[in-house]
Amino acid sequence: EGRPSAKALLSSYSGWPLLTKNDEIEYENNLVSFTSGPAFPFVPKSMGAEERNQVAEAGPKEEMEWALFSNAIGAFAGRPNTEEAQMELETMVTAMAAEALPKDCSAAVLAAVIRGLSAHVSGERLSAEAQTSLEEKLQAAVEQQLKKSQLSLRHCTPLAALLGKQDSTGKAFVPEQRTLELLIEASAKSSSRMENYINLLESFEGLVRVRTRSREATATAPDSLVGSAAASLAKLLGPGPGLTVRMMNAFDKNERAEMLRFLAALHHLPEVGGVAGINASLGTLAPVRWPKQTLPPGVSEPTIAAAAAAITRAGAWSGARVDRLLYQAILRATKPVEAEEELVEPEEVAAPDESEGEAKKAAETDGEAEAEAEAVEAKAEETEAPPAKDIVQDPRKDAWPLWLMAIAQSGKPVSEAPNNAESLREKEKNPEDIVLTKPLQALLQDEQRTTLSVARTIWGLTVLGGKDEERDQLLATLASGKGAAFCPEAWSLLLEVKEAIDSEDAPVEAFQSDYWKSGLAGIVELQKAERQHRKEELEATLKAFGPEATSFEILPSFNDNLLGAFQITTKTSSEEDAEEVKVMFDFEGLPAQYTNLALRRKAWAKVDEGLRVEPLPLSSWDAARDTTDRVLLLKRLIAGPAEEEEDDD
Repeated sequence: EGRPSAKALLSSYSGWPLLTKNDEIEYENNLVSFTSGPAFPFVPKSMGAEERNQVAEAGPKEEMEWALFSNAIGAFAGRPNTEEAQMELETMVTAMAAEALPKDCSAAVLAAVIRGLSAHVSGERLSAEAQTSLEEKLQAAVEQQLKKSQLSLRHCTPLAALLGKQDSTGKAFVPEQRTLELLIEASAKSSSRMENYINLLESFEGLVRVRTRSREATATAPDSLVGSAAASLAKLLGPGPGLTVRMMNAFDKNERAEMLRFLAALHHLPEVGGVAGINASLGTLAPVRWPKQTLPPGVSEPTIAAAAAAITRAGAWSGARVDRLLYQAILRATKPVEAEEELVEPEEVAAPDESEGEAKKAAETDGEAEAEAEAVEAKAEETEAPPAKDIVQDPRKDAWPLWLMAIAQSGKPVSEAPNNAESLREKEKNPEDIVLTKPLQALLQDEQRTTLSVARTIWGLTVLGGKDEERDQLLATLASGKGAAFCPEAWSLLLEVKEAIDSEDAPVEAFQSDYWKSGLAGIVELQKAERQHRKEELEATLKAFGPEATSFEILPSFNDNLLGAFQITTKTSSEEDAEEVKVMFDFEGLPAQYTNLALRRKAWAKVDEGLRVEPLPLSSWDAARDTTDRVLLLKRLIAGPAEEEEDDD
């Protein structure tokens, strides 16, 4: 028609070759990976006013043009929000809104459209009119995609990334149950690891949004379906050791942000930890070079706190230096935002002539890394700032209950939990005041508190002790409020609290209501069914244990809700007068188990103060190839930690 096509115009803004219609047919399954890179396709330079007008006139017509337009729109999410970028984005969306999405687009094109447009569903960078147009096109692409008879995992992950998100009218972008079913089906058919890690991460975050809603809100998507989808996706991450290595080798701020986001998702999706030895591998984490004072892009304080809780649940509080993360969180909480922005991460600033490989090698040097860390901390500590705003209004308030959970699982007292705790006290930054006392008082006064934050705090206070009055006050607050905001994690935590403090002799009023009994019943049934299955495995294993096992019994739970732990009595040797050793094993890592056994171990101690309780990781139990391996696992745990051999060096 004498005017340039959108494809021809936009091709000048990228060094990448644009795919043609034939390319699309040949590489349909890989189209999304070709067009999802951060530099593809429209980053190198900006459009002028005349060029913007040409694009607005042209608009996307063919399928491939829709894929390219959508990726171009999505690329703006990673660009600075300047006035020029805002005009370009509005122009692109307006051009797209004037055209109709072609019928019967391929699944690969629709996946590209959904992923690109999803980057702006928050509506932060678009006018109301443009936002409405973008949402309409996104809904149209989703509807087409859901009608496809078969979808690969690459086609499903953009849908999963939309889970829990709503348009400006409050309508969900994707149907939760249908999307979860497609995700599980596609994951089962996928025989190889997922190449695009960020796609999996965004899918996990979509599952987290579904799970952290109330039970009523997710009535169309059962929580068990969320867990199945998470476990199916986790298999595509590869073995746990490989994932741990990836975390240890996260050097730049974007890689660190992805690492923290994944760990935060892991806290909300405990089913993931039992797949491919992920939890077991996290438990062996060596010291991690965490981000310094400034937060990585896209990472919030609650994200870091949830990541810390996930690492601690795996048993790596000390190994992964989680106390250092807590120390940094306390420093940020006691300084204004302006001071945070001035802090620099020196290891991320390489010399102009230094290659990326050389920069990483230099950063890995132990002495240099420690020196950099000390320099940054010294700068942060020496920077005198005005008093921080009252913690009641602190936007970090949702992070403190998660930190309380992490500390409770670590076995550390709050006053000694952070790194350099004594130094903090010398600077009048008492860790107990900042992490526990002030956030607790703020939570009691906050009318907009979430029931999940309250449940996390109640669980942490029950483990740590010393705040029974405040804990009971929070329990009464929960019991008097509406139950619609309870999510599965809240019910799971409250169930453990019930087992620890509620009894027939001293009943706790909150747990006596019909609504609470109904809410806890779902978690009870899930764990009870799992434990009954494990009981049968244990009985078969103990038959092969040998003559040294003198007794084996399944102990009843405190309130007859769960199967409870099991106890083995063995002899230290084959001699008749050999000492008998009683060891209780409690499974760790069951579905709907968001914490380690810190609270259950404390409750069992009340039953028998001298009883030794050993956690039995479900991932280790399931990794055993046969009964013989399981017997060896139990014997190792009964023997206890071996004495460390002296280092010849």
